[in-house]
Amino acid sequence: MKALIVDDEMLVRKGLSMSIDWHSLGFDRVYEASNGEEALKLLRTEDITFMMTDIVMPKVDGLELIKSTSKLYPEIKTVVLSCLNDGEVIREAMKFNRALDF
Repeated sequence: MKALIVDDEMLVRKGLSMSIDWHSLGFDRVYEASNGEEALKLLRTEDITFMMTDIVMPKVDGLELIKSTSKLYPEIKTVVLSCLNDGEVIREAMKFNRALDF
């Protein structure tokens, strides 16, 4: 399995990729992207099964990424990372992600 971490903050991406024992969870590769545009390019070429994404990012934000991913790659499981305290944005992310809770 392959995972993708999408966040415009390099320290967050590196922290997540290095602090989680991905191999023990069954992942053989972890990719990183600094925005949704980069993520969508990776999704076209790699068989990603799990994605973690921030909401606020340049170029293509997390909401657009989730919306596109849910249509093009519905099999990908997604976790949203955000410090936002905006209920509307959270509901929107959950709608596209088919989330059960936050």
